[in-house]
Amino acid sequence: MAMAGEENYSPEDVQAVAHASSVDVAQQPESTDIKSGSNVAFASLHDRKADDSASGNAKTAIEAIDIEEQEEDFANGKVHELTAPATADDVITNAIHLHDDPSLPAITFRSMFLGVGLSIFGGVLSGIYYFKPQTIVLPAVFLAVMAFLLGETMSLIIPRKGRIGRFLNPGPFNIKEHLAITIMANSASISALGIEIIAVERLYYDKRLNGAISVFLLLSSQFMGYGVAGLMRRTMVYPKVMLWPSNIPINSMLENLHLRLPEGRKPLRVFLLVFAAIFIWELFPQWIMPILTGISVFCLADRKSQVFTNIFGGAQGNEGLGLLSICLDWQYISGGYSPLYFPISSLISQGIGVCGCIILFAGVYYSNIWDATRYPFLSQLIFSDTSTAANVVQYNQTLIIGPDNRINMTAVDDLGLPAFSASNVLNLLLTNMCIAAALVHLFLWCRDEVKVAFSFLDPRKLYHSIRNLPVTARRAFTPGARGDDEEWKDHYDPHYAFMRSYKKCPDWWYGIVLILSLVVGLIVIYQADSTLPWWGFFIASLVGYVLIVLLGSMQGITGVPFTIQSIVQMIGGYIQPGNPVANMYFSLYGYNALLQGKLLAQDLKLAQYGHLAPRVTFFVQMLGTLIGVVFNYIMANSIVTNQFEILLSVEGTNIWSGNQAQQINAQAVTFGGLPHQLFSVGARYEWVPLSMFFGFLAPIPFWLAHRKWPKLGLNYVNTPVILFYLCYLNVGINSSLMMFFIVGFTSQWFIRKRYPNLFVRYNYLVSAALDGGTSVMVFILSFAVLGAAGAAVAFPMGADEEGKALATPEFWNTRYEKSDGSNPTHEWFRSFDALKLFFEKRLLASKPANTNPRILHLGSGDSTIPFDLSSLNYKSQFCVDFSQVVIDLMKTRTPADSGIEWKWADVRNMPEIPSSSIDVAFDKGTLDAMIHGSPWSPPDDVLENSGRYLGEVHRVLKDDGVLLYVTYRQPHFMKPLLNPDGKWEMEMEVLGGGESSFDYYGWVLRKART
Repeated sequence: MAMAGEENYSPEDVQAVAHASSVDVAQQPESTDIKSGSNVAFASLHDRKADDSASGNAKTAIEAIDIEEQEEDFANGKVHELTAPATADDVITNAIHLHDDPSLPAITFRSMFLGVGLSIFGGVLSGIYYFKPQTIVLPAVFLAVMAFLLGETMSLIIPRKGRIGRFLNPGPFNIKEHLAITIMANSASISALGIEIIAVERLYYDKRLNGAISVFLLLSSQFMGYGVAGLMRRTMVYPKVMLWPSNIPINSMLENLHLRLPEGRKPLRVFLLVFAAIFIWELFPQWIMPILTGISVFCLADRKSQVFTNIFGGAQGNEGLGLLSICLDWQYISGGYSPLYFPISSLISQGIGVCGCIILFAGVYYSNIWDATRYPFLSQLIFSDTSTAANVVQYNQTLIIGPDNRINMTAVDDLGLPAFSASNVLNLLLTNMCIAAALVHLFLWCRDEVKVAFSFLDPRKLYHSIRNLPVTARRAFTPGARGDDEEWKDHYDPHYAFMRSYKKCPDWWYGIVLILSLVVGLIVIYQADSTLPWWGFFIASLVGYVLIVLLGSMQGITGVPFTIQSIVQMIGGYIQPGNPVANMYFSLYGYNALLQGKLLAQDLKLAQYGHLAPRVTFFVQMLGTLIGVVFNYIMANSIVTNQFEILLSVEGTNIWSGNQAQQINAQAVTFGGLPHQLFSVGARYEWVPLSMFFGFLAPIPFWLAHRKWPKLGLNYVNTPVILFYLCYLNVGINSSLMMFFIVGFTSQWFIRKRYPNLFVRYNYLVSAALDGGTSVMVFILSFAVLGAAGAAVAFPMGADEEGKALATPEFWNTRYEKSDGSNPTHEWFRSFDALKLFFEKRLLASKPANTNPRILHLGSGDSTIPFDLSSLNYKSQFCVDFSQVVIDLMKTRTPADSGIEWKWADVRNMPEIPSSSIDVAFDKGTLDAMIHGSPWSPPDDVLENSGRYLGEVHRVLKDDGVLLYVTYRQPHFMKPLLNPDGKWEMEMEVLGGGESSFDYYGWVLRKART
């Protein structure tokens, strides 16, 4: 059961076609231990074009790669020594060796068993974690490590005797099997975006798609991108300029795990050592000392400054820009895209973009452009235009959806238009510019390659292809035939020479995949009542096609994963305004096609570097995707059915969350429902679409300057990458950026220049080891102690001990003994002035002073808020705390006529306060002092203490009483603690951060009506 290379060319045939690009040989490093006169010399596409433009029509010499000689050197253990800085071509011929053994079987019982098993594992896990508060992503390097461990185990324990033994265990676990398993599992492990629509329509639009339509919806949206990318492989895969840098570490790892390399076993030992070291180290930032995720000297120096937090913070999601922060967690430094494999030109462009991003975000926010200071510094939510800096109000998009699931413009007029944070506006604006710049950049620098992508539109070629389709199909299935093989191109990757030893995968195979996807998708949008018309569907498909070529090619060159879903949604909104459901379907076929197309192209390059037969690659990709789709749907359908109410709630629980579905629905409502009102000329955000004009212009000055002064190196300036990174810090944890660039420039500039041999042998291998060790440990910790399985376990030492101490009177007695007797030790969680709007709305308006409400301050400490309320004539206040030191202290500070009484009490047990006697209870930090450990699954003592506390508050409140609670903790963590048994009716509003380092939240709890 083996599918190896069906037909091998002779060494002479391979040598005849395997010649390199036009280069200036004098400028290239010589390779040692190779026959006299042979050079392994290449130049990047940009360099080749630069030389051509500088010298007019002059042509440089063409050198040939002696493939037979390279393989002979490989077999004899000869190492190529570099005497000059390593080039991209040195990387793809030394980090991944020019060697192949076509006799190795790729399709065996073992590879199919493990491939299908890991595909099911990946499909199930990605389906589950779409609805989890904690996201788990299975990177390809993790799947490759798991495949190696399982494959080696099977080869050792399964007997090889007899026909059955040889079928089950055909020999040592080989690199071709390993690569086939990895690609199959990787194809299945990317969550199908179609489950977003299935979930959102169930949750928000009361529509339930049947199983068949759902599966075909997923299949058509997944395979459409595959079909396009397969047809574009001459543009996106074969050329050596399409480096797809993220593949190099994986291929280097596979070589070192399976092959006897000329460098010996030392690289494998280095891999295992680095893998083990990072595996152990990740225990510290992930579990033992989470503070290692982000350390900022500036934030530590002034913890109260919001400006410092905005600029230098970044250890928490949306906290700040992370300037000069130190991160010691490889999971965040890499973020799935290791700094070790980005080309130096890409790193320079990224660095320019990030520096510009910090300046731009800070400048726009503090200049109050788009009313920036009324909204959070970093946020992807939509807000009401009634928001203020002290009282940020989230936009309630459910109020503007009519019964026909379209936008109700009357409701929009009443509620007002939604608003965005300035950082979110800049993200949209610069993403538009990035797309436009990518189009012009590719036309200027890579027009020959892009021309190939659209060559099928030539009527003569189209007619010729259709006319010869029967002959092509017959040849494709004729034993011994080469299929639709093509001639070698000068700019192709040298590894492509080995791929010519195998039958090609005909274009019409991918064409059929694309056509079937279009037909099935067209049927599905009507059967699902998507409200997206047929012409809208084809426009979405066209958008996906163009974006695959543009952004897929840019990612292949630079390694940068461009993400532009909001822009696709905006286009769909202009096509079908006021229709959120149609917009989601437009986004699915326009944006998901891009994602899947890039994935297929990336894995095709992975297969080309590993010399896996094209038809094997096609087979495992299609099978893996099919398995992933089926299990994605099974899990999504089950979770939405059984966790319906939880997925609708804003906070969710520590086990389930509808956050991603909520975000998709919100984007469909705003970008898809109100594009004219928000983005047309004259609207508040008119420059978002108009920015594309400047994007078209951005690459042109650099191209013209390079033609005039070719030695300046302006051909390395990648304007789409710069524009993409100008808005890169708009979301997430940003504390890792400085370490990212330190690691990247040390590797790609210093080591690559000073120690080229060390670089090509170990750089990408170390990258794979770091990513592999990290991903394995993070996966284990996620299920073992971080709450991915629903039960988190806090590390028993360190910072959590202080968290436990906060719930003891001894801690607070010691603290308050240091008071000078006149001033508060610390006003926790904002002052009265900062909370004035909250009090006006929730206390002064509903419980005015003239009604003499009884106010209970829970754990009041030495706060001055009781005195502030007393000055407003609230003269019936009762303050309790379990620190006798602070009670005695505050009695000495309190005037006799203040109407404030201080008494010792433990808020978890207040027998001295009668039941149903309190009108308003106020908590500002007391409940937070009882909380420690993992927020995903709090320890038992947290659940016990918070439950006793809230039970007492519920007892002492009157039936119309209210608990006002101020906290900085995220709402989705607090809701399960505040209302585990449904005793409360709850409201929550964002209070903003003021001068603090966090946003604060105001909760209003009333007794639930029975």
